[in-house]
Amino acid sequence: MRRRIKENRFGLPVRLEVYRETDWEGRDAAERYGAWFRARGEWADTHGFDVLPGDEEAMENYPDGEFRPEDI
Repeated sequence: MRRRIKENRFGLPVRLEVYRETDWEGRDAAERYGAWFRARGEWADTHGFDVLPGDEEAMENYPDGEFRPEDI
């Protein structure tokens, strides 16, 4: 059985259209959000888009990450 993926008018998969924290891996909210945002960018590049609807708003909503001295 094939799983049907819902898409918007640009063909963007719903998983990439709307951010849900539980869909992405990372140590904190910023890493999970970053993974989602990078996936959107990769999808846009693959399909010939420079920007996607909602990119500006998504950047404005980017959460702050946690400071970890071990990352320096």
